[in-house]
Amino acid sequence: GQILKSKMINCIKKDPGWFCYPKITTSFYKDYWFACSAQLIDGSNLEISIMDNIRQRQISRKNSRGKIKTKTKNKIKHQIKATIGLKTKTYSLETTPSLQNSCDRLKIKDKQRRKSVTLIDTVISNDLDACLEPQSCLNLIGQIFMGATNTPAKGS
Repeated sequence: GQILKSKMINCIKKDPGWFCYPKITTSFYKDYWFACSAQLIDGSNLEISIMDNIRQRQISRKNSRGKIKTKTKNKIKHQIKATIGLKTKTYSLETTPSLQNSCDRLKIKDKQRRKSVTLIDTVISNDLDACLEPQSCLNLIGQIFMGATNTPAKGS
């Protein structure tokens, strides 16, 4: 995997001096690599996005014989965000503990016409070439619909 310099948001260099070691460079990157929005058949709005927060740490050390070695470590946090805007005429939503425990963060906006539910989940890996399974996105969408119940029509 390659990290593009154009996606770098911050770089911190800890350099103790000319002949002093260890020298540590920490770079932070943001990579928005997937976004999707659609209107479902029942009138609900669906938005899915996946963003990678990458921390790359390079440590240069000097061994006792004077040889300088550099190690690079990566930590990738894949942030999956699923938002569904449910029509209040069609659905009612109850914040059950299972909905709150199914993700890292839960946001609910209750407006007059729509209830917007956002679930954010984070998956951590060390491999730059790691790919997320589609199941992780679909899981969040399923959790929202499992917490929503149909509102009975007026007059029935």
